Amino acid sequence: MPIKDGDFVLVNYVMRIKDQNKVIDTNIREEAEKAGIFDEKTRYEPLLVIIGEGILLKSLEEKLKGLEKGDEKEIELSPAEAFGTRDPNKIKVYSAKEFSMRGIIPRPGLEVEVGGRRGTVISVGGGRVIVDFNHPLAGKTLMYSVKILDILEDEERKIVELFHRWVGGIPKEEIEVTKEDSVLTLKLPETLFFIDRVGLLIRGFQRDISKYIPSIDTIRFIETITLKKKEKEKKEVSEELQPQQEQAAGHEDKE
Repeated sequence: MPIKDGDFVLVNYVMRIKDQNKVIDTNIREEAEKAGIFDEKTRYEPLLVIIGEGILLKSLEEKLKGLEKGDEKEIELSPAEAFGTRDPNKIKVYSAKEFSMRGIIPRPGLEVEVGGRRGTVISVGGGRVIVDFNHPLAGKTLMYSVKILDILEDEERKIVELFHRWVGGIPKEEIEVTKEDSVLTLKLPETLFFIDRVGLLIRGFQRDISKYIPSIDTIRFIETITLKKKEKEKKEVSEELQPQQEQAAGHEDKE
């Protein structure tokens, strides 16, 4: 079934700057390692794309429409379709004192914020600092290697993917979903307790459910806590005491 607006799609992608053939982004671990851009804090896994949501560039999402599960495609985006052309009016000159007064030592490549705008220092010298407020990829033609891994139709799979997108610390296979009428129930492992800012993340998930699955008006979260460890510890203590009791009994026999 061809991809259309509103579809939940799982994709793998590699993004390159065309004229340099340089990989600058990917969700595939092996490609990131090969390109020297691997980040241990990044989750390398299939990316959930909801067509029309805007998680990808709009022009890229448009070019995904019509593709089907298993399709692979090389997609070229011109500067106008990607991050725009370079605007010389977005390159500004500042006094170095302006930065030193804020405790900033400017150097080429440093990202700075000036007047509420973020830019990159491109030159420092003669008491002047030149800052480029163009997007770092402005003026670049981009190439995307995209593979459509799946197009989700099952509602429960959509819910699992939405939850995992927000709360990535919970593996998908540990998320149990049941839906009765308008009530959604999620059974989750106790590891949920150890995730930073989990309350904020769950609120993000709730907003997505309201937006993309409007048939749900109530969400119940059930956290499963396993107590078997205590039973195991009790057994180990019992086994430790047994030889001591036998030894004490031996002393009594000798007496």
